[in-house]
Amino acid sequence: MLGKLFLGNHLSAFKLTDRTNVLETEQICRDLGNRLLVAYSEEIEKIKLTAAGIDFLGLPPAQLTITADELKILQVCQKGSISSLSRIKLQASQKAKAANNLIERGLIKVVANKITEAWITDKGKEFLATEYSPTGCGKMIVSQKMFADYLRFLRQYLASSQFSAK
Repeated sequence: MLGKLFLGNHLSAFKLTDRTNVLETEQICRDLGNRLLVAYSEEIEKIKLTAAGIDFLGLPPAQLTITADELKILQVCQKGSISSLSRIKLQASQKAKAANNLIERGLIKVVANKITEAWITDKGKEFLATEYSPTGCGKMIVSQKMFADYLRFLRQYLASSQFSAK
């Protein structure tokens, strides 16, 4: 996990244990992010109309002060919350821009986000190298690749930190 998580691969590419599901993994990632130990990027997973959005769609067409792309998103959301912007037939960049404009104007709201990538921060590297101590009495299995990733991390950290100056 260390190599995959901290090299920025997609969050779905790793599991903490065989029993850890994606929601638990995302929650752990968010908790570590709150402590500034990891950073991550997210994408919108689910959106829905707000009361203001519903009222806005009730206006006469001449009074709608939005782009055609924004109108498409509102119309799709009118049928209920949508779990993927992929249902909207627009280029990805247009979709993201239109959705963000609608969110800023309060016409739609994000119901759920999905973490797509995660990486360790400098503070996380320092914590891992100087403070972290595993707890518990469970059996821990470390593959050679995981161990090699950790050794590479330590070498890089020590070469770039205050320890190399001593």
